[in-house]
Amino acid sequence: MFAVLPTMADEAEKKTTDESKQEETAVKIDGVFESLSSHEIAADSEQIDSYVIKRILPHGKNVKKGAAVVWFETKEIDEKIRKMEFDVALAKLAFEEAVFSDEQFREQQELDRKAAELARKEARQAYDNFVDVDRQQQIMSAEVQLKRSRESLEYVEEELNQLEKMYQEDDLTEESEEIVLKRARRAVEQAKYNLELTKTRTERTLTQSIPSQQEKQEATLARAELAFAKTVQDLKAARVKRDIERRRQKTELEKQQADFKQLQAERRGLVLTSPSDGLVYHGKLTRGKLGDKASSLDVKSKVTPRQVLATIVQPERLRISADLSEEQRSKVHVGMKGTAIPKAFPELKIPVSIESIGKVPYAANKIECVVKVKGKVENAELMPGMTCSIEFEKVDQE
Repeated sequence: MFAVLPTMADEAEKKTTDESKQEETAVKIDGVFESLSSHEIAADSEQIDSYVIKRILPHGKNVKKGAAVVWFETKEIDEKIRKMEFDVALAKLAFEEAVFSDEQFREQQELDRKAAELARKEARQAYDNFVDVDRQQQIMSAEVQLKRSRESLEYVEEELNQLEKMYQEDDLTEESEEIVLKRARRAVEQAKYNLELTKTRTERTLTQSIPSQQEKQEATLARAELAFAKTVQDLKAARVKRDIERRRQKTELEKQQADFKQLQAERRGLVLTSPSDGLVYHGKLTRGKLGDKASSLDVKSKVTPRQVLATIVQPERLRISADLSEEQRSKVHVGMKGTAIPKAFPELKIPVSIESIGKVPYAANKIECVVKVKGKVENAELMPGMTCSIEFEKVDQE
């Protein structure tokens, strides 16, 4: 009897040592059951910037595919549709007026272009007339007038000479002779005076008036050419601006019409339905986890587009989402087997294995780990969002 006792003590000590060694080699982490398939429900809109919940199914409600989950108030959106309908009608009318105005504008532009061409043509014709005809005629006219003035002087001088000869030979009284000769001499003086005036006018015409007129004609033609070029450029610029403005109006009208149609389509989507069978969870799940606080969504709650209002989960097919610390990362690997124990049902032992491990941390000292549940869980009360503890056995390295 005394000899057996040391043997039994050795066995007890060995068992305790093995259990301690097993605890040292095991890796324990916490996880959350999540649905293999889940669908987020959110109002996706471009024209509606906020919604007011009229009704939402209770958290945890079982739904079928296509069943309504969230209903929104329609009053404000219907008012927006009516306002946009008027805006689109006015924009369409304004565009039609712009098209009509553009047609008149183009006709007026054609008239303005023809008027500019006519003004340039008249200026060119006036210049050509002066250079080809008028200038030479003015020169000839001045020369002819000068010639006639000289001839007039010659005529009266000749007449005076003839009178003086005649009166020297006839028997007329001296008084009569003096009267006739006086008139003739005055005519000669007047002719000389007229000749001097004509010389002055002719010189001014040839050296001043005609060159000045030519300069004026050239300047008038140059201004006409500039005016024509400016008119053509102005017409072109105005036409381009009109075209751009009309295209802008057309684009804005098309956008308003498209926005109106989109708003009408979004109006028809004010009831959000479930894309699959499952349970309604209010709010957004993060790696299978519910928020620390219950969702505040309820009737009259105001929400925004793309805000996740509910998540449809399927409790029949589950996996576990867990976090590894950096210290634990080297102790586990993909395919490693273990046991998950739901905290709500500690008597339940679920065989699991590691499906994937994140390559990089998603937060400080947190590496994502997805754990696969083997087989079907024999507990209908186990739901997504519930937590569990997982224990992985390290492979014996001895």
